[in-house]
Amino acid sequence: MGWWVFTWLLLWFIIFALRIKGFDYTTHPVIISFAFLFSSIIVFSIFFRHYFVFKTKFNWIPFAVLAVSILVAFSGFYLISNNYEIPQTLLDISKLDSFFDMSYEYLFAKLFDILFQQTLIVLLAAFLVENKAGIRKSIFFFVILFFIVHLPVLFTWNSMVGLYYLTASVAAGIIFPLLIEKLKYGYIYSYIIHYGFYVISGFLIWIIF
Repeated sequence: MGWWVFTWLLLWFIIFALRIKGFDYTTHPVIISFAFLFSSIIVFSIFFRHYFVFKTKFNWIPFAVLAVSILVAFSGFYLISNNYEIPQTLLDISKLDSFFDMSYEYLFAKLFDILFQQTLIVLLAAFLVENKAGIRKSIFFFVILFFIVHLPVLFTWNSMVGLYYLTASVAAGIIFPLLIEKLKYGYIYSYIIHYGFYVISGFLIWIIF
């Protein structure tokens, strides 16, 4: 577990360092995507044997659902960007630039961002399964972890929006371990939900504001 925490902190430090240097989702999507992909490969390479806890017979349906979900996300952005203006007023007072400035570049880079996050999340779920934590303990652990990790959004973002994401992270702490540990290919569906949440949230911000 200690190696998981160390790997998580180290790789996120590298990602944030890139963003501080001006490499973000919309200006350098390829570089950011590669950084997330490379980080995911590193994590999987180091801890690959733990992922076999969730090994199951191949089924194409989850991957088809994933492909359709990504297509819907890009198609949805096409429709919204052609019917709504960027909410510039809130963009000026909020630090959630990436959600307001959604673009095809953002949607593309976010795929790899979520891949990296899910690589770590599934690994953590694997650790808990291997240690026979049980689903209730897993949910409790995920809820506490997600709450702590996302708590800073209350102080760095608009308070209402920050509370929205903090609440969603707690809900994810319940949903993710249930899907990953109890459903075949649950890690695929948890990825879809994770990516979908960011995309839908971005769409709602455009539509409502």
